[in-house]
Amino acid sequence: WEEEMARIVGLASVKEQVATFKRDREMDELRRQQGNDVPYETRFHMVFYGNPGTGKTHMGRLMAQLLFELGITQTDKLVEVQRGDLVASHIGQTAQKTAKVIESAKSGVLFVDEAYQLAGRGERDFGPEAIEQLMSVLNDPPGKAPVVIFAGYKEDMRTFMATNDGIQRRINPACNFDFADY
Repeated sequence: WEEEMARIVGLASVKEQVATFKRDREMDELRRQQGNDVPYETRFHMVFYGNPGTGKTHMGRLMAQLLFELGITQTDKLVEVQRGDLVASHIGQTAQKTAKVIESAKSGVLFVDEAYQLAGRGERDFGPEAIEQLMSVLNDPPGKAPVVIFAGYKEDMRTFMATNDGIQRRINPACNFDFADY
């Protein structure tokens, strides 16, 4: 994991933020081993803000490895999805489709690329149903549900997150990553 991180060109602020996240988790574990009462952080879900080609998906794969190495997830599996993998075309099918995807990723990480596209596109759109299904597991601990990474264009994701307090409340503020253009 660390060798791969070192090979990444650019993304200095993201790499530093990931390093801080890693150190914080390691320090929490060390404190627990020494008998200190350390509240266990259960919110590991993340948001990756960035334009195409800035390394979000690659960093998602690395985060899946890191979360596994830290003992947060059971595997380093990353399931990458987009709107079409979660949203069906008929009433009642989206929740089932999304639930199957969540189940397939529950031991690792679910990477929702272009997550802002799940926002409603009108009265007959089922994207919000997929969002509701995702939100229903965001309070569950890793293993019972996947760690979810929401990713997409900076401005579209900022708008999506600002209009969806439910998701925003379930994301650890330290897990919002800004991917600068190269």
